Amino acid sequence: MAFFTSAPARRCRAAWTYCGAISAATRFHVCFPLLLTDRGSEFEKWEMFERDSFGNTRLRIFYCDPMQSSQKPHVENNHNYIRDIIPNGFPLGCLAQADINLMFSHINSVPRLSLCDKTPYEMFCFLHGEKAAQLLDITSVPRDEVILKPYLIFRKNKQVQRIMKMQD
Repeated sequence: MAFFTSAPARRCRAAWTYCGAISAATRFHVCFPLLLTDRGSEFEKWEMFERDSFGNTRLRIFYCDPMQSSQKPHVENNHNYIRDIIPNGFPLGCLAQADINLMFSHINSVPRLSLCDKTPYEMFCFLHGEKAAQLLDITSVPRDEVILKPYLIFRKNKQVQRIMKMQD
């Protein structure tokens, strides 16, 4: 699951609040008991994430040590997939949340050796049910239809098509 944000801390919190709003269906505290992240500025105000608007604890936030990607290797693997779809230098401002959801539907439909050839989507649905995935707007993509190329999310965007042509 990922949320596209341009105003770091405030929008990141809004994303978690959205998840909390569907907590009855997804069992938010069970699905997301903790947030493991780097020390990016979007996560400086930890209480915005750990506490809901009533001050109740909704999750615990933990920070990885600087330059220690080994502390969250599976997240780093997802970064590689993201870079396959959104190479450095591509404009992010033209993306919508629907584009991010589509991208992660494809990424989470790639089987992983660490999951015994299951996909992250299949494991999430096994643990939390398909309704939770639907509420998060993440869908399963048949394995032979997964696309991990910029074409997936940029094919409809004329601005990005012009940039891609200029880079060729």
